[in-house]
Amino acid sequence: MDTKKSAATLAEVLANSYALMLKTQAVHWNIVGNQFYGIHNLTEMQYTDLFAAVDEIAERIRTLDEVPPATLQEFSKLNKIAEGSGSGDAREMLSGLIDANKQMGAILREAIDVMDDLDDYGSEDLLVGRLRVHEKATWMLNSVLKEFIATAPIVKPLEKPEEKEEAPKKVEAKKEEVKKEEKAAPKKEASSAEKPAPKVEAKPVEKAPEKPSEKPAAKKEEPAPAERGKRRLFGIDAKG
Repeated sequence: MDTKKSAATLAEVLANSYALMLKTQAVHWNIVGNQFYGIHNLTEMQYTDLFAAVDEIAERIRTLDEVPPATLQEFSKLNKIAEGSGSGDAREMLSGLIDANKQMGAILREAIDVMDDLDDYGSEDLLVGRLRVHEKATWMLNSVLKEFIATAPIVKPLEKPEEKEEAPKKVEAKKEEVKKEEKAAPKKEASSAEKPAPKVEAKPVEKAPEKPSEKPAAKKEEPAPAERGKRRLFGIDAKG
């Protein structure tokens, strides 16, 4: 059995397991939203399992009388799993963790084939057990993501203070642009409704020609009616 090749293969599994542990912790710390409690607990269970696995894989390398990588610089040369940013949309974080577990499964399958060729059955058995763990983790995370998409609103990460400070500045800049546009725009001619009505000069009223005054006609004096019951006969008043 080529112990050096077995140890080198296990070192690659060790480095990527460590990277996946950190990525899982990033989701555990930074997840937000209605599904926070469930995802927080699930990822805690997963990174705790990975922490134990890292120790077990490193001890297997020591069992083969080889020295496992033990620094971040050594791990970075062996890593295939990208580090997590620890921020962003919750669904993107879950999707990234699912992809990382799938990638870990692919790394393990390749390593299992190598151990089988080397007849290193002890290492092969260890890696087969780790493959089952990551297949289960992928299934559980996928189930949570489906529920999260169906029930949870999209929760955006908190804005940085710098972005909040820039908002009022953008508003002020917009106001200044509007003022400049208003000054540069030609003034519109006043509409007919806004123009003052033309003044109409009052014409002098022509007086009608006066008619010559007519003297009132003299009333004819009517003789006083004779007293009732009296008659004049030959100039003598006669009663009768």
